[in-house]
Amino acid sequence: MRIAVVLLTVFAVVFLATGCIFKTVTLTMLEPENGGEVQPLPGVHNYLTGTVVSIEATPGDNWDFDRWEVDGGFYSSEEATTLKMDSEKVVKAFFVRKPVTLTMLEPSGQGDVDPDPGMLSFEYGAVVDLSATPTKGWEFDRWQVNGAFYSSAESTTLTMDNDKTVKAFFNEEPVASVTLYMLEPIGQGEIQPLEGDHEYNAGTVVTLKATPSEGWLFDHWLVEGALYSGDQEAYLTMNTDRNVKAVFVRKTYTLTMLQTSGSGSVEPPVGSHVYEEGTEVMLVASPANGWEFDYWQIDGVVVTGNPEHKVTMDANKTARAFFVEEPPVVFTLTMMEPSGQGSVSPPFGITHTLKEPLSP
Repeated sequence: MRIAVVLLTVFAVVFLATGCIFKTVTLTMLEPENGGEVQPLPGVHNYLTGTVVSIEATPGDNWDFDRWEVDGGFYSSEEATTLKMDSEKVVKAFFVRKPVTLTMLEPSGQGDVDPDPGMLSFEYGAVVDLSATPTKGWEFDRWQVNGAFYSSAESTTLTMDNDKTVKAFFNEEPVASVTLYMLEPIGQGEIQPLEGDHEYNAGTVVTLKATPSEGWLFDHWLVEGALYSGDQEAYLTMNTDRNVKAVFVRKTYTLTMLQTSGSGSVEPPVGSHVYEEGTEVMLVASPANGWEFDYWQIDGVVVTGNPEHKVTMDANKTARAFFVEEPPVVFTLTMMEPSGQGSVSPPFGITHTLKEPLSP
């Protein structure tokens, strides 16, 4: 009896001290700043006091895991770690951008560049100063970044928001005259200056103009085979001989085939289809068994009840086919007066309409 009283007393002390036999605490997982995912997922999670919880961070592409913070203070730099739940906890993961690489190529021509040729690592978003110094008898022409024209200024800046390859171009100081070789354009359109060779005084700024033919669009200018400008009217300083070419591309439009109304298939199939301007596309509707074609709707307007319809792609268009169920077959039963004496059902003298024939 005395032992039972002692046990009850101990139980009461534990209960009053803890509030209950099984006490729980809360882990609040905050949304990470950016760049990755966490486990447990962001939100509020309840655990028994003393539970050891596994927490894990998975960085996204081009991101690195940096640290865990618990209750606003540093906790761990390990992507996967554990946390003992001996009290309420607020947890947050931090990710940082991976470094990006600047590859400085050897310049074309004679001159020095800063940074020096080689591969350099920078934090994401860093702004790098580029500087070019031509050798005597040479002059700076342009910077290329990732193979495309970037700047004609000897000193400029470059924002490192991804890996980049940079090259400087130097030309010999201009002679009395230089030649612009206007090459035959790619695609169809008119150009100014006309195709052929054109001489200019050194330093002349030449206006390049491109006019696409019907059904075509101007895309870009190439100078010395490299992308120079996407403007139909661009300006080129003739401080050396230049090869110039205009690039035109075909104009295209999209035909969007919507899901049919009713049961049936269409050709082209449901989805988006790209065609060159002027292309004639045959729309074909095939009803399912027990259905029949009703009409085509183009851009929301009913155009024909013919299951085959040709459209000319002179703009973006939306097409939808409508099908309806076939009407039921109706049979007529006419009961004639019987020969002899007797009754019939249905009664004679009345015409009856049936949706399906009577079984014999």
